Amino acid sequence: MGTPDPRPLAEAFKGLYAKPEHIDYAVIDAFSEGAYAGNPAAVVVLPAFKDVSWMQKVAAEFNLSETCYLVKRSTKLVEGDTVTPQNESSDDSGVSTTAASSDDLQDGSQEGTVSAPEADAQAKHVIHEYDLRWFCPTYEVDLCGHATLAASFVLFETGLVGKKETIFFHTRSGLLSVRTVGPEIGDAQSSSAEGRSTPAMEMIEMNLPWTTTTPSTLSSVETLTETLKNVEVIAVGKAAHRLIVELGSKEDVENFRPNMQELMQCDSEALFVTASGGPVSGYDFVSRCFFPKWGVDEDPVCGSAHCALGPYWSTKLGKDNLLAYQASKRGGTLAIQVDKKIGRVYLRGQAVMVMAGVLLK
Repeated sequence: MGTPDPRPLAEAFKGLYAKPEHIDYAVIDAFSEGAYAGNPAAVVVLPAFKDVSWMQKVAAEFNLSETCYLVKRSTKLVEGDTVTPQNESSDDSGVSTTAASSDDLQDGSQEGTVSAPEADAQAKHVIHEYDLRWFCPTYEVDLCGHATLAASFVLFETGLVGKKETIFFHTRSGLLSVRTVGPEIGDAQSSSAEGRSTPAMEMIEMNLPWTTTTPSTLSSVETLTETLKNVEVIAVGKAAHRLIVELGSKEDVENFRPNMQELMQCDSEALFVTASGGPVSGYDFVSRCFFPKWGVDEDPVCGSAHCALGPYWSTKLGKDNLLAYQASKRGGTLAIQVDKKIGRVYLRGQAVMVMAGVLLK
């Protein structure tokens, strides 16, 4: 008796991948060093955006906290190594190209393939522009950090973008820049803040908008009687229609059990609970995030939440570089640096690809 084929469907499915009408996708676990942790996001690569109804149905089919769609715009050479959305000189795309940007490179150009004299190449930087949209299972959202990390990971991991090159995503939250940083690559040069450090391992760094948190009174959470009855509430804030509740301890966050019906009825679209990491955890703060109105009871690791939580804890702790842990069942780690000079939040994380395939319909 012969040895059975360990992948009996591989040959049968081989023809599916060659059909041009089928669409590539990958599922990425973001803010995690290993598979089946962090926050999963589906990344769908399209030649052009499809009908919103179709994109929403696909997001509901994946039923992950986020599904994102990528469409390529261009690849360009720009002068200098410092390329940020905040630069004053911009072309009509919003990306700074200074006075001597080149024509678009061929699609898929990779690190080391740019044809230019060596001296001139040292003064130029390759950027890739993509349109990016995010959908939770119920509707399109304005910003998703973990799906942005997932989309970036797909581009870097597949070689569509070189590890020393920059991605600019055109989104509903403006222009977002992403690069890889690490001991073999060096630190990103895109921040004006001081005290940046090169991580010990390769990570993806996202330049995201700052979300301001304003203090709120305890009366703003008085309807959450069941949700907050067993915890100590230190402070309450509002950040872009989302409720931030600081609890008394890391253990309060870890053991938190919200009443989802109360969250559905409150006047905020989401609830973030957070607390100091304490003296021995190794983290500056911990958090958990709940979005039942979006069809996501608990978001395992929420990047956009840390656009508010990062500045909140930066002010409270008096430091700009923070290490955070989202204490969901899956769990995830985020390195955060807030830049008060330009009002941006830099999130660093790792990711793992756990699925890849094609959409047939």
